[in-house]
Amino acid sequence: ARLTGLLPTKVGHEVVALQAEDHYVRVHTRLGSALVRYRFSDAMRDLESLDGLQVHRSFWVRKAAVVGIDRADGGWSLVLEGGQRIR
Repeated sequence: ARLTGLLPTKVGHEVVALQAEDHYVRVHTRLGSALVRYRFSDAMRDLESLDGLQVHRSFWVRKAAVVGIDRADGGWSLVLEGGQRIR
């Protein structure tokens, strides 16, 4: 099954980021997030048509969702729309 087919309709299908959590993937969208049992590598492959990239061992982000880069607390963070920070 493709990743978007596993998402509840309430979170929408406009994916902003993927986050690996053990054997699950947390799919972040503009409307919320959902945790689905899916391999991270398969999820990234399913979304390869979107303009995104793997920015961390456990994070993939859509380039259009990145609003900035911040340096705080001795490290760098990628800032996504909605205020989420990836460190």
